[in-house]
Amino acid sequence: MHWLCLLCCGLLWSGAVHSDAGPSGYEALGAVLGPDEIARLDTDLAPAGTVPEGAGTARLGEPLYRGRCAHCHGPEGTGAPFDALGPGDAVPASARLVGRFWPQATTLYDYIRRAMPQTSPGTLTNDEAYALTAYVLFLNGLVDKQQRVDGQMLRSLVLPARDRFYESPESRRLVKKAVRNRSR
Repeated sequence: MHWLCLLCCGLLWSGAVHSDAGPSGYEALGAVLGPDEIARLDTDLAPAGTVPEGAGTARLGEPLYRGRCAHCHGPEGTGAPFDALGPGDAVPASARLVGRFWPQATTLYDYIRRAMPQTSPGTLTNDEAYALTAYVLFLNGLVDKQQRVDGQMLRSLVLPARDRFYESPESRRLVKKAVRNRSR
């Protein structure tokens, strides 16, 4: 029986390695994007580089959170069924909350803008992403409910965990190179 398994594996491997079946079919996926489409999708807010337009407050973010986020992160951001976003009685001290673990506030905005809500990622406007970012920062006691949150403010906000991360000279070099390339 062992030899039969080896024979089957060998035949499968040789067919995969020496196949003349042609292209994999992945070439047909997607489309060539023009400059306008690339600009529309280029929404990141890195610690350096361009800043997406828009702004929000925790007061504006709260109803958005209740409508789009609470079913995954709990009505008060304390988790269930997914990760907690802010501290609470039921949140363990070891939880990797924004206020305890994340080094950059810009990363929070970028993650929310690109990946949330989980059921329809990338559908939030810049203003909605800023408002939700403000609300999560508010849950962590890092901003006031009325404080205006935009790209410049997020860059200047020092999160408690910022000094727990080490930025290597190589990563600094790569970030500078990326910023130079984006400005061309």
